[in-house]
Amino acid sequence: MRVKRGILMPNIFEGLKKTSDNDIIEQVALLETINISNISKPMIQKTSRKAIRVINYLGKRIGKNPQIKEPEVKEIWDLIDEKRNELKLCTRLELNYKMLSALKSKSRCDKVIQSDDGISIKVIEESAISFKIPDDLTPAQKADAVYIRFTERMLENVQKTLKKQDDKTANRTTKSIDKSLEGMTDEQKQQLRNALNVEKLTGETIRKSLLKAGKPGAIIATLSISGFGASVALTTIMHAIFTTVLSVTLPFAAYTTATSALAILTGPVGVILVFGIASYQILNGGRKLDRDLLAQVVWFARESYGKCFTPSEDMLPSFVPAEDKERMKIDEEKYFALIKEHEKIVKQNKESNNILSQLAQKVKEQELIFEGELRKRTTSENALINLVKSKESLEIEKNSLINKLQNLNNQLIDKENKDIILQQVKKQLVDKNNELLKISKLVEDNEEIIGEASNEIDNYQKSIEDLNKKNDTYRKENNHLKRELEEKKEIVIKKEEYKRKGILKRWSSYFKNFIIDSKAIRDVVKFNNDELICIERGLMELYSSKDPRELSRRKMKGKEKYDHMGITFPDGFPTRIYYEVLNDSNKNVRIVEILKHNVKKTQ
Repeated sequence: MRVKRGILMPNIFEGLKKTSDNDIIEQVALLETINISNISKPMIQKTSRKAIRVINYLGKRIGKNPQIKEPEVKEIWDLIDEKRNELKLCTRLELNYKMLSALKSKSRCDKVIQSDDGISIKVIEESAISFKIPDDLTPAQKADAVYIRFTERMLENVQKTLKKQDDKTANRTTKSIDKSLEGMTDEQKQQLRNALNVEKLTGETIRKSLLKAGKPGAIIATLSISGFGASVALTTIMHAIFTTVLSVTLPFAAYTTATSALAILTGPVGVILVFGIASYQILNGGRKLDRDLLAQVVWFARESYGKCFTPSEDMLPSFVPAEDKERMKIDEEKYFALIKEHEKIVKQNKESNNILSQLAQKVKEQELIFEGELRKRTTSENALINLVKSKESLEIEKNSLINKLQNLNNQLIDKENKDIILQQVKKQLVDKNNELLKISKLVEDNEEIIGEASNEIDNYQKSIEDLNKKNDTYRKENNHLKRELEEKKEIVIKKEEYKRKGILKRWSSYFKNFIIDSKAIRDVVKFNNDELICIERGLMELYSSKDPRELSRRKMKGKEKYDHMGITFPDGFPTRIYYEVLNDSNKNVRIVEILKHNVKKTQ
């Protein structure tokens, strides 16, 4: 059964409202008291007292009595007690104000941040840093992660302590757990029995189970599956163990705070808080200590709230009951197979178009070369005609010179004139021969050019024919791909349209105060249902916030107009929801775009 629409998601103050005055007093006392100054005071006071004792002792030895009063040493726990007693005189309203002020101080809230949502987010983010929780989670998811990690830390200390116990202490611990079981409901007992995998629920079986259970993370995971009652039961048991170890009953907040600072179970509370936290402070800095203190506040808020801060799946628009999930999975597989096939055809079509384009370019290149060879052959053929004519003319001239030479040789009597004239005619004949040789060589070259050009023309003509045939084949294949692409595209469009309308209808119904851009809907259509659920968790958190702008991580370069919040898909892939906070009495947020962090969108 679905939860009512429009339900507000919690911030830490929703959880703290459910705590008692004594719990708030404990929280405020710890937040206001534990700091580097108060941690250092006992050590400084002890050093001063030793020095004064030495001075007084030496004074007496030399006959003088300085009577310097030794300073009172106040351990950190004494200071917490004083603060606790002081706060008992406050009303709940005053306590809430002091809690708010302490949280703002410890989280180093900017003065601009005034809303409960903004302060809650800052506290959660600071505490998440303490546990190195990924930044690409919503504040609610971070709060739940802090809760789990903090519980793991406490459980780890419980396990370490149980391993070190002697028989006497172990016996006292077993009795303390037995007593804590008396206050549990039957449902909690059954869930705890399932989680710890024990048939009989006793102090002894629980103690042994915790010792053998392995790493805290595995225990917490099993508890989560078993039900929230199991987690509550475990908290009760840890409280009982802490009380036994310290031989003093304190509010659970005291144990969690000490645990967050250092391993409380390694010694008395006073020693741990003075020496443990002080050394921790020196090594890691005050910021880390503050974050640990804030983490235990987040833990208490989440514990008091009684359930996860992150919206449960059955609260979300795209929730699918277990009995329908298999059918939905099959439909999703078919849809994504269709998308994959469509993308494959798009790729093939693109490759085919590229090949066609390349072939067309090759044909064009071949035709240009073919035309060049034709021009070359035509030019050579024209030149050859002129050369042949010149050669024939030269042959005639040569023969005429030969005849002239013979006639002169017969006709001329004057030897001196004869030799001169004959020599001139011979020279003319040689010139004609040389000229004929040149022309003959040119004739030969042009005939060779014509022959080569004719061969090239034949080759390129064949090549162009082959390319055109190939082009026709690819064109037919491409036309087939185009038809197939259009068919697949039409199916995809119809399915995406159906899915888009479904998402828009659900979101419009759930998120009535949102304006949802069509682009944002288009972005999420290709996500599977698990990814859609992650997006809706972020949207639900945004929708429930009284101050949506506080959920914004920062303005993104190129999208300075919009705020954005980060979410993470089940596969760990970071995703962004871009939104705009509106000054509208009816609509408070416009969802602009939803996309995976490194996916480039075409505008």
